[in-house]
Amino acid sequence: MFHTTCTHPGYCTLADAIADLPGFHVTRVDRSPAGLRLNVETDPGIVFCPACGVQAVADGRQQRLLHDIGVFGVPVLLVWSRRTWRCRQHSCPQVSWGEETQLAPPLPSTSRPEPSPGL
Repeated sequence: MFHTTCTHPGYCTLADAIADLPGFHVTRVDRSPAGLRLNVETDPGIVFCPACGVQAVADGRQQRLLHDIGVFGVPVLLVWSRRTWRCRQHSCPQVSWGEETQLAPPLPSTSRPEPSPGL
């Protein structure tokens, strides 16, 4: 049996080529009797707050099921590890937000509550 292992320390170009999702990289592939689970993420980069422009702080990831598809006659779950950020500026109305893609509808962002008068 022929086995191929990705030896690049980052993303696997072989898996990326098969997935053919521009802007995304395959980070993990799991096979079970039910089919395949393909985990993907986007390229890392510097992100700025959409409200005030301050450089954002990484705030974790959310797993989002993008599609339940079939490839080569096998059921495939495509799961996106969506990066989330928060604004480091306490006076900014934007608290946190996450990546968006055309493959999934956006999730609502979080805003800071309006301060009470006199505070």
